[in-house]
Amino acid sequence: VTTCPLCTEHLRPLCALVGEQGAAKLLVGGCPTCGYIGYQDRPSEQWMVNFYLTTWDDHIALSEREVKNLPSITTERKSSRRLAAELGCALVTGQGKAFLEIGRGYGQVLRYMKDQGFSTVVGVENSKHRASVVSKTLSVPVAVGNFEGSSVQESLKTHGMFDLVLSHHVFEHVSHPEVFISALSKLQPEGGVFVLSVPDVAGEHAGYVALYPPHLHSYSKYGIEILLNRYGYEVIDDRSPGLDNMLIAARKVAQPVARMQKPQDALADSRNKLHRGLGLKDMPTQGLAQLWWLEPGRGYDDARVTQQVFGVPLLERIWWGAAKGVLWLKAKIGRIIASHGMLVGPLSKRYTDAPIE
Repeated sequence: VTTCPLCTEHLRPLCALVGEQGAAKLLVGGCPTCGYIGYQDRPSEQWMVNFYLTTWDDHIALSEREVKNLPSITTERKSSRRLAAELGCALVTGQGKAFLEIGRGYGQVLRYMKDQGFSTVVGVENSKHRASVVSKTLSVPVAVGNFEGSSVQESLKTHGMFDLVLSHHVFEHVSHPEVFISALSKLQPEGGVFVLSVPDVAGEHAGYVALYPPHLHSYSKYGIEILLNRYGYEVIDDRSPGLDNMLIAARKVAQPVARMQKPQDALADSRNKLHRGLGLKDMPTQGLAQLWWLEPGRGYDDARVTQQVFGVPLLERIWWGAAKGVLWLKAKIGRIIASHGMLVGPLSKRYTDAPIE
């Protein structure tokens, strides 16, 4: 991929993930105009489709019984998914209207929209298992596959035009964002509303930006608006709950107007983000370093960069056992102060791009 999918500017190299002995290299590029960051080297579109269709959620698959017992999204305190659904309903009254969710997980938003009075409720889901379970438990049509695919598009056209479309943390995974928005514009009438929730490159941690290939893209609001404007959408609301999470609504209009502010030096911002967020200034100048990524929900919310100084595995395990205890305590304190694990996505400017420790 050589050009930005949002503004079509030529991408500049930011960093590369290199395999053992240089056998494989994935280039990550940045856009100097809009601030977009994305993988220039990536799996094929068909590989990505098959990955989500059959593989990615095998270890977390829910049964029909579990899906039936899932709580309503109204019980999710300030979650971005709940905020997105409520924003959509505030902009489009449900009575007699048609709703489409792209990437509907286990159907909590579809259930909520049925309760809000939408006469047509339809979902699109890449996971074959999730699509099957939701279709059975909610009795709603679910198209299986990637949204831009021809079979899904033909299936959606049978339901007519959609007054409200919602996509929650799906857009960063799609292979071709411009094809996605182009296909969307053909399914909505003028006046239709699109609610989009994605990670915001301004606050998304550098670990996800540079080291997590399922997130093919890291978007800026300015770049997202350029793409939406190109296909007839005008941003009408910004309810982003934090620096790391973008939540915007756009309406399909005849003459869209741009409102977002252009970044002054997007490429420098992107490079500084990676340097700070990955702690590159603290890396040893010679030899290898280790990046310890301790996932939230698995006991720790922090990480550590260290030089390999322990030659004896036993001593290293003992040292890291003690270090993890310290990191656990720091993470707990960090949660009290920041209300969020620093590694995943800080909510305040104070913790934006906080170096991994």
